[in-house]
Amino acid sequence: MQAARLRVRRAVFFSTISVVDHVGQKITRENLRAYITNPHDAYLKSKIDAEKELVRLQPEFPGRLSIIRPAFIYGPGNYAVWSEALELIVSGKMTLIGDGSARLPLIYAEDIAHYVEALLRQPFYPPSWDIHVLAHPEPTTMRDVFDFLAGLLGASRPKRVPYWAVRLASLTASLLPAPLRVGRLRLLTPARVRQYSRGYDLSGVLDDPLLARQTLTGHREGLARMIEDYLGQPSRRAA
Repeated sequence: MQAARLRVRRAVFFSTISVVDHVGQKITRENLRAYITNPHDAYLKSKIDAEKELVRLQPEFPGRLSIIRPAFIYGPGNYAVWSEALELIVSGKMTLIGDGSARLPLIYAEDIAHYVEALLRQPFYPPSWDIHVLAHPEPTTMRDVFDFLAGLLGASRPKRVPYWAVRLASLTASLLPAPLRVGRLRLLTPARVRQYSRGYDLSGVLDDPLLARQTLTGHREGLARMIEDYLGQPSRRAA
């Protein structure tokens, strides 16, 4: 709203791929606004509500407003969704559901910055209202990523557990009263099991011509940089 009031010519809003269901259905350009109706946490709900509000305000916006939906962000210093997984790998407690073939689309943090810079610099990107899903087009799976990370960390590869066993455990956990679902048990839900056993299919929305012109960082190179930085942290050196 402030950008509209100030008549900013170009603005970018950072959202998330999870505002639509890339796990259970094929998302294309036509249904990029088919928002999830029952988001499982407050963060996701805030992103959905914000996108809907931007759609409402779009006619008032005098310039170009772009929504960026990055895949799983990684790179040096970007440990928001990685810290716990890395600690589990190091401790030998990391477990993958099934054979680990669930899709895990990645985007290197620095590549996002380069993309946004290119987006803001070019004269025009049709349409004036646009949604940009950012991920490296190379297909990566849970197994690809976490087995490679284990090798970089000098740890054993993550164990595998059958899908049916985790599914049964999640259904049992969901029957417990909320006060008893503490710690990681709180995260053991049927929705999360479904998410991490199937993964995110972004193949229908990575046809962005601007993304195709970017030189993107491959996951092996990018993960190696991230782990080098991670192992160099003062807390890790002290350990």
